[in-house]
Amino acid sequence: MALNESQRKIAETTEGMMVADAGPGTGKTFTVVSRCINILRKKDVGPKDLIMLTFTRNAAAEMKERVTAEVTRMLSEKEVTAEEFRHVSKLVKETYIGTFDSFCLAVVKQSPFNISKFFGFKEELSRSADITENDSMNRAHFSRFLDRFMHTRGEDFGDLAALAAENPSQMYNLLNRLMARGILPYKKSSTGRYPWFGGNDGKDLVGDTETLRQMLEGFKGFDKSDDFGDVSSLEGFDVYAKPPGQEMKDAAAFEDRSALIDMIHEIYYAYLRQCVIDGHLTFGVVATFAFVVLYSDPQARESFKTRYLIVDEFQDTNTNQMMISLMLLKEPNLCVVGDWKQGIYGFRFVTIENITRFEDRICDLRKFLNDDTVRVSVHPGDIMRFPLMENYRSSQLVIDRAYESLTIPATTSEPLDKDAVRKDITYITSSRDEIGDNTGFQCVQCESQDAEIEEVLRRILDYVESGNYTVVKDKENRRPRYGDIAVLCRTSAVCRKIFDACQEHGIPAFLQGDVSVMATRYGKMLLAWLRYISNDKDVWGIVPILADLGYSESEIERLRSYKNDTADEPILVELREFKTRLRAKRRRITELISDIFSYYGWDNDITQAITTILSSSHRNSLMTISDLIRIIESDIETDAKYDVDGLPLSNAVIIQTLHKSKGLEYPFVIIPRIDQNSYPSTGGDKSVFRFSDLTGIRCSRTIIYFGNEKKIGSSWRTSAVSKSIVKDYSEERRLLFVGISRAKQYVTLIAGKKPSAFFSYYADKYGKTEGGTEPVPVLTLTEELLVKRPVIGAIKPRRKNIPVHGMMHLDKSGYRAETESDEFNKKGMQYGTDVHKLAEMLVRGKPFDAHLFKEYPQLNMARDVVERLKGEGALLTAEKECSLPLNDLNATVRGVIDMYAEFPDRIEVHDWKTDAEPVYVNEYKLQLTVYAHVLAHMKNKPVTCHIDWLTQGRSEEFQPLPTDLIIEKAKEFLSAVTKTQYIPDEEELL
Repeated sequence: MALNESQRKIAETTEGMMVADAGPGTGKTFTVVSRCINILRKKDVGPKDLIMLTFTRNAAAEMKERVTAEVTRMLSEKEVTAEEFRHVSKLVKETYIGTFDSFCLAVVKQSPFNISKFFGFKEELSRSADITENDSMNRAHFSRFLDRFMHTRGEDFGDLAALAAENPSQMYNLLNRLMARGILPYKKSSTGRYPWFGGNDGKDLVGDTETLRQMLEGFKGFDKSDDFGDVSSLEGFDVYAKPPGQEMKDAAAFEDRSALIDMIHEIYYAYLRQCVIDGHLTFGVVATFAFVVLYSDPQARESFKTRYLIVDEFQDTNTNQMMISLMLLKEPNLCVVGDWKQGIYGFRFVTIENITRFEDRICDLRKFLNDDTVRVSVHPGDIMRFPLMENYRSSQLVIDRAYESLTIPATTSEPLDKDAVRKDITYITSSRDEIGDNTGFQCVQCESQDAEIEEVLRRILDYVESGNYTVVKDKENRRPRYGDIAVLCRTSAVCRKIFDACQEHGIPAFLQGDVSVMATRYGKMLLAWLRYISNDKDVWGIVPILADLGYSESEIERLRSYKNDTADEPILVELREFKTRLRAKRRRITELISDIFSYYGWDNDITQAITTILSSSHRNSLMTISDLIRIIESDIETDAKYDVDGLPLSNAVIIQTLHKSKGLEYPFVIIPRIDQNSYPSTGGDKSVFRFSDLTGIRCSRTIIYFGNEKKIGSSWRTSAVSKSIVKDYSEERRLLFVGISRAKQYVTLIAGKKPSAFFSYYADKYGKTEGGTEPVPVLTLTEELLVKRPVIGAIKPRRKNIPVHGMMHLDKSGYRAETESDEFNKKGMQYGTDVHKLAEMLVRGKPFDAHLFKEYPQLNMARDVVERLKGEGALLTAEKECSLPLNDLNATVRGVIDMYAEFPDRIEVHDWKTDAEPVYVNEYKLQLTVYAHVLAHMKNKPVTCHIDWLTQGRSEEFQPLPTDLIIEKAKEFLSAVTKTQYIPDEEELL
């Protein structure tokens, strides 16, 4: 494929500052690949002379693969010499083509000390720190931090502390927004000042109050249904006046928020410090730390500078990322590639002005960065703008309809300057003449939202079964298939409804997108079970489980009145026995979750997604079941969404959100629910903590005082400010543009009885049809649509597995310990589990807050043991799973070693015990004996056993017991569990 004229300009103009305006389907990737090759073919270019940054691993991997493939093609067609091929191929391997996040991590790991120097931290970030990608884990980490912070510092902020403590997730969002803007907290000064870096030295946090005051002149006032919140501050104000009085407007615009901003400063500063202490990096934190390194250290900055920088999807960058980009330039050769019309990630705190006002942004940020010394040495000069003009995806009809979406007012009152919008648009033309008349655009209006779902199914069947449509591909025509169709929805909830409807009617469908998995029945029942097995004292733990099983309120109350450990009611016995089995898997989260879902017979896309999410969270951290409970609770509260893929069908309708569809293409696109209040979304900002250049930082909640009482309520001041600002629907229009431009040939828009302005525009201009009323038929999936069932061999005889704790007499109930815990301290099982987790962190060298040594005094001895062993030169290993085969019994004893220390000539196996008294010492000796025999066989070294009595402050050393004793105990265990018809299998034990 040859470059067209507009592509060639971008690919061959390798010098200078350039904006490549890459509209949908214009061959952006091919153009960027060609540009990369042209740069790498220069004889004076080395591996550090080009950096290419993008935002997803898939995009980075594809770019690197396509560069390699294109160079190989050029060699085969003799467009490059063998010497050039070797030169470019070598450079491709060594050149950084990757994500912004991974690049920032590399910067941070090279110079972590600069972070502490900039902020004034005593602690230093570990070079082993890595990015935690799971948003729920990051929010849980912040929530735990905020709890501790408010415990120690809450009194410093008076009643304001309650606003932060009540809304940790909202505070976390605010800090991420500030990080994206490059606004950072300096250490509090000795004079009591709260200094800021960036944001006009913190003045931007107050906002443009004068402009805001002028806007409030047009504020018409409150309705009587509004919640005014701060009742005491309303005294003297006539809130129902139309318009409100001048003093009320002054109070709203010029509200004193200094105490709030100071509190946020301290939370922000302490959080960044905690991230350094914990080695916990989020996407926002790692980018912030990378900026700090490049900003504050000339040597680090110089080591990363490059002659040529290409940044893809530039409309999705934020201020911080643009400043990083500028500091990387050794020469004024920056090519930013993107399309402002596809800027749809405002919720990620991006700055679309980075591309729409590229010249101004460079000048402003360069001036800021060079305020006290030269950090951006290049002068931008004249900015080149090269648009890609030809579309290789869609018909001209589809392109034209997509561009119209950018100038549709979202409401009848929205003041949209259409001419100004059109001035910024580069219109493109279709190069797909072969499509001809095989294209269409239709609007369908239904009687209700439920009818919309059915209409989606009718349109799918019409596209595939009617014979009225043709798919044109590579100048060849064929009949449509289900896999040619995409249903794009504004929300994941609508995606799920359509997917369920497709399944009910036998229409092959593939759900691909973001779903609130924890808020489903599956997530809520998993939460109920985790609570039930985690806390015996929670008398309500069993209630949601019984309710889901269909028990009435009166039946549940009767069953709950029994003592669960003695009641012989069949359902209570069943649940109790199942709980016992689950507790044996507390440290094997994947199997525990799978067992809970299997109890209900659930195995689908949602349960698989939940299992993957929580297993990954547990595997990549030192989390307990209590932490997993908090993650699920937080996900439900914040409506957290995760990628979910439906059942694997080779030919299925794709169902996904509009956001998820970006970058993809389909012959047929259906966009439903273009209804009032649904799409475009007309809801206002629901954030508790808000920030913009205009408003500054504001809080929608406030402390209400009445007499000697007080409570948290809504802030009328913030409400007035919000109501005075005209809502900007630009991103909603861009989202519709993205949706329509995914289509190659056919588009269907569907609305209900109350269509939105978006639908009405198209319906009024191009006509509409009424939704059907005939029932949607139920299909039978044909064989070719299904993925072939894998062939499963004959089941082998099951080998019996014995948990090491199962052979230990640790309670009065028999041979099997109820859980994998062997903690018998006075503070409970969870306390012992926490000590083990923190001790594991000590062994692995992971830092944690020093206050935990006071909260868990047993850690002091654990630290002494670890430091002694390290001082003696031992190689320490923590939480090692082990297996001791007993072939004569066709069984395997399994367990997890707390820690072992390997020396050149010997091994010490250690086990942490928090017991107040050595009551079960003989059982513990059996446990460590199993571990010792495993290690002796693995390492071929003598092994000694060490029980570390952390509460008692002493260690007990002994030689491993003979294997005959293990065999004897194993036989007793197998005999006992056979009577209860329970033997754990390979799927239950790792």
